[in-house]
Formats: sequence, structure tokens, C-alpha cells
Amino acid sequence: MTGATKSDTDSNLLASNIISGITIFGVTGSALIPSPCTNDNGGSCRITQANKTLLEPTLISSNIKNGISVFGVLGTYTGSNAGSMASNMFRDRAVTQISILSESTTNAGNQYTNNYPGYRAVPRIGKDDDGYTGGNVIYVDRSTWASTACGISQANLNSRIADCSAVFGINATWDGSVKGNSGQSVWKLVTRTSAKDFASNRSREVWRDEGTGLLWSSLVSGGDRNANWCKASGSNNISGNPAAEVDPASYCDSATYQNTTGVAISACFEDGGTNFTDVDADLDPAGKAGLSRSSTPAVSWRLPTINDYHISEANGIRFVLPDMASYSFANEWSSSVVSGYIIGAWIYGSVHGDVSFATRSSSYPVRCVGR
Repeated sequence: MTGATKSDTDSNLLASNIISGITIFGVTGSALIPSPCTNDNGGSCRITQANKTLLEPTLISSNIKNGISVFGVLGTYTGSNAGSMASNMFRDRAVTQISILSESTTNAGNQYTNNYPGYRAVPRIGKDDDGYTGGNVIYVDRSTWASTACGISQANLNSRIADCSAVFGINATWDGSVKGNSGQSVWKLVTRTSAKDFASNRSREVWRDEGTGLLWSSLVSGGDRNANWCKASGSNNISGNPAAEVDPASYCDSATYQNTTGVAISACFEDGGTNFTDVDADLDPAGKAGLSRSSTPAVSWRLPTINDYHISEANGIRFVLPDMASYSFANEWSSSVVSGYIIGAWIYGSVHGDVSFATRSSSYPVRCVGR
């Protein structure tokens, strides 16, 4: 290559494009390297590892979204629950929800009044109730659904939700900000395999609580089938089972309430049949609407804790699930044992949203929470 042809070969081979003092094919550069940035050099500079946080002190991991890197700083912020959750003050349905963050921070120190029309610090007796009757909360409308199914073959949950929305329209989404009277969240129908079995009063639907991202099944025990706590939770004392333990009340290690050899009976938790099974006369796995460890997508289930129920209650579960509220059997097992009363476990009342407890040998309906 000669001096006459080198610039023809690459038109960018110019002194202004080469760092000052460097010669390439006989062309000596004249471009200057920007100096490291300071607070007063007007942007004609370069950011270095050493000076990036000096220039912007808020450039720290806790201020950046989790998993996102900005100038080499990896974010760890996962969001504020208070920012995404709605205030649980009572309100008229038509009133736009405010966040807990707005109530607790933005309005901190302010006297509670009707600052937001329809929000009330002092309850109105005829409006501010648990929503079971009186029309203060609107239920999911299934009046035209009959036996129609949706979301049964798609390969992921969002695609199933989209199919249910296409089949049932706006009723496949329950928006608590519009249909609730407090801080209820949004729920979306994931799959429906058939209508309710009115003989047993158990349903065949799975919904996702958008407030938590968790899935909730229909009843997997209830009506003509009710299970004791051992079968509901999978608790057992079978040799070799990873969950095996001695039951202080002698329930879950007794053949009266649980298998004592082989696989443990478990209404919700599954492991592909290695140590647990949901096949039992007291259980109805169809309440999971076909979603399991072996389905596509795979879904894992467990018995809800009483705190799962508390959160789902605040988010409006009773007005969404088809075998709760006016269609329910009142009480459902949680996985939470009663402290100081080891023979008992907490149960959730799906009519009014109350909690109580029962002896773990008792039989009650069961539903599952999953992901």
C-alpha cells in the first residue's frame, strides 16, 4: 500500500481520527483524549471507574433496578411494597385508589379527613363492610360462562391468561380498584377446564393475584370430600420421606390420618410421585385445573399459610375464586400450626374472611397456592 492509496482504502484514516502522537500508516494523529470528568469541565470528558460515583453520588446499587447495570454499577432495588400496594382505607368503588405509600409518606402527619373524595377515616356503616352482601363489592360475573373452558393448552401462563381474556372478555379480569371498596388488587383468570361441579360445589379454575403474582386453585377438597390437616399439608413421619417428623399430637404419624409407609398423601405439594401423592378419596386434584409439576407450563403448589390468606383477603380473593363466599363451605385449612396449641392449625373463613382454628385431626376443605 502506497501513500497515494492508503486514504483511498479507508477514508477514515485521518489525523483527526487518530489519538494525538500515534501514527498509523504514516498518518500521525491529532485527536486529544478527553480528560476524566470533573464537576466543571462541561461534558468534554470521559467517565472512569474512579470518578463515576464522585460525579453522581446517587449512582449506587440500591437506587438502580435489580439486575440492571448502569456505568458498571449493578442494581439491587426490587421495589417498594408500599408503593405498589393500595391503601386499605375504605372508599367508594368509583374513587381512584391511592397507594399505601401515599397514605403513609406523602400524607404523613396530616389529619385524616376525606382528603380524597370517597375515602373515609370514619366508616360508613352501610358501606364499609366485608363485602359479602349488600353490593359494596362486585363479584366476578360468571352468569354466561356455562361449561366453557379457556387457557388449557397454551405453553405459558401469560398466554393462558390472554386466551381466557379472549374467551370471557372483561370478566376474565377482576379489578379490585374498580370493583372493590378498599385496597383490593387485580386478579386474572389463568385456566378454566369446566363449570363448577354443583353436586360437590367444587370448581375448576385457577386465578393469578397480580398483587403478589401467586396462583390460587379452586378447592381440591370440599363438599363431599374433606381432608384432615395431615393430608392437606403432606405432613408425615414415613421413613425416608424428606418431610418426615414425629407429630407431637400423634396425628400425622398415625395411619388414621396419614400414610405411614410408601408415599405421603398431600393435597397441594407434589414431587412427581417420588414421596408424595394427591391421589386419595378425600382429595380432588381437578381443582388445580390441570396445572401441576408435569404440565406445560409446570406449576408448583403448596398449602397456603394463614398469612397467604391474610394477604389474599386484602387483595379480594373471596370475590374472585368461584368456590368462596356465598358458594363456600366457610373454612379452609392453612399450613400454619397454632402456637401454644400444637394439636390445632389455623383455618380461613371464605365467607366473611375471618380466621379461627381447629384440631388438626378435623376435616375441612383445602385449596392450594402456587407459582
